[in-house]
Amino acid sequence: MIQKFLLALSFFTRIPVGKQDFGSLTLANSIAAFPIAGALIGAVEGGFYLSMLGLGLPTIISAWLAVGFHLLLTGGLHEDGLADTADGLASGRDKEQKLAIMKDSRIGSYGVLALVTIISLRANIIADFTSGFTTLLIFIATAAGSRAFLALFMYNIEYARASGLAVTAGKPSRNDILTTILLGSIVLLVTSHIVATIAAAITLAVIYVIIKYITIKNFGGITGDTLGASQQISEIGLLIVFLITYSHN
Repeated sequence: MIQKFLLALSFFTRIPVGKQDFGSLTLANSIAAFPIAGALIGAVEGGFYLSMLGLGLPTIISAWLAVGFHLLLTGGLHEDGLADTADGLASGRDKEQKLAIMKDSRIGSYGVLALVTIISLRANIIADFTSGFTTLLIFIATAAGSRAFLALFMYNIEYARASGLAVTAGKPSRNDILTTILLGSIVLLVTSHIVATIAAAITLAVIYVIIKYITIKNFGGITGDTLGASQQISEIGLLIVFLITYSHN
């Protein structure tokens, strides 16, 4: 499990894990560690945000600095996937051409718009969380839940290409999927009250159905980019859920 955690951490972040021999271990094999790695990412980012508030900085400035810190911590991995997916979707081309556009390292105008929207949303939502320990728990819950969410797409949807990041990651087993969902659910239950947890589960279910339909219709299956986009959208969805539920409690 430690090796699985280190593999997930090395994939999701730029945190050095030292020289590791993962052997035949694939990303799909380490999927149960996704919510654990996500929880660590959320804790570090949340701690940074609260530190900025502790220095007396305005909440919006602290939130934007936290977003910048997040990008440095993760290398903008999922944000890159979101931008590529937006360019492919907005192209209006056929499936093969959309996949070719997504594979292009250059970013288009729709990718830029998607990034500006998602990053601005993230910063402005975070700025509304100022309640110390509760804020830290929200960071942990959203980071862990959105990464556990990826397991469903990796398990239930076929690949769009015969090669690429998603194919290299592999297909997780049913037991690993169940473990991932269980761990993700435990993190949500521990870090949020029951109303927020139920609302989060419903939100993720709706997002899953929508993204699955769009992914299959437009690309014929998942790619590394669509997985990144899924993580970004689900994380924003969870942040909005917590913003609504905690503002009424």
